[in-house]
Amino acid sequence: MSPATYLPSFAMLSEELGIPWCHGILKTGHRCHRSHRPGSLADGVVHFTNRRVTRAGIRRFLFLGAMAEVSLVGTDEPWRRFYWANQIVTQWVKQVRIEMPRSATAPYKTQLKAMLASVEPGDPEREEAWLWASR
Repeated sequence: MSPATYLPSFAMLSEELGIPWCHGILKTGHRCHRSHRPGSLADGVVHFTNRRVTRAGIRRFLFLGAMAEVSLVGTDEPWRRFYWANQIVTQWVKQVRIEMPRSATAPYKTQLKAMLASVEPGDPEREEAWLWASR
């Protein structure tokens, strides 16, 4: 199938990219108490309900997985974690060959710009992040 039409399931993405995923039912058979509908991240596990697959949903799922990866790096600056997570998502999207429309990425770029507004200019990575968010 062409990348324009193929959308993998969340289970396939989780398996291929190594994203720890809870879809609402624990191994014990009990329901997980975390928020799965909008998706959440807790203890390095992405809590995300198995629902209809959309590009925006895939983007959200991958972003939560990337935030789990970035949390292992350990930086105190939220804008830096947010930017790094978005860079990981970009790599993963290429790896699984999914085309992401601008509309799926736009909210993340807008949020990063808002975070960067309070950061002093001069940091080369801040400038790089601003350029990415402005594209």
